[in-house]
Amino acid sequence: DTGASNHMTGKSSMLNNIQKYLGTDFVLIGDGSSLPILGTRYFFIKQRNITPPLHDVLLVPSLTKNLLSISQLTK
Repeated sequence: DTGASNHMTGKSSMLNNIQKYLGTDFVLIGDGSSLPILGTRYFFIKQRNITPPLHDVLLVPSLTKNLLSISQLTK
C-alpha cells in the first residue's frame, strides 16, 4: 500500500481534458519534500477490452510512478 490519499500520475498524456489545479495543496512524499499539483482529470486504464475511468486523478509532474488510492477506489 502506497498510502496515497488520491490517484496520481506524473504523465499529462495519461489524462483526458486536464483542468488546471487552482488549489494550494501539494503532495507530501516519503522524504518529506512537497510536490506541486498542476492539474486534475480522468485517467483511463487500458486493459483488454475494458477501459474504466478513474476520476479526480492529480497531475504531479515530478512523480515517476502512477499511484492508485485504495481509499479513493472504495468511495
